[in-house]
Amino acid sequence: MAADRSKAPLPPPRLGLRGESRRLAFDCLYARGKDLRKRPLRVRRNVIEELVDCHHLVLPARRLAYNGLEAWAQVIERGYEGLVGKDELSPYTEGRTLSWLG
Repeated sequence: MAADRSKAPLPPPRLGLRGESRRLAFDCLYARGKDLRKRPLRVRRNVIEELVDCHHLVLPARRLAYNGLEAWAQVIERGYEGLVGKDELSPYTEGRTLSWLG
């Protein structure tokens, strides 16, 4: 459990159905011994979905509508905290980039 030294410890992560914590995968940079950073996000996303298929502790980040306004409506309707979008044709780039929209 991480803690800010000036404040109380952070609460534990939310638990899954069986008491295990769940994680969301947003990107996949390496898989099966291959570097995927130069591949487009669309390809890396498909790899994530294949790797976590039928896994109840690691889930791919949810996909929303391609249209930004429709996606934002889904965010509001579902009560999500926010929205991050990225060009599905973009390779992984370290550091700050204009490929991410948030």
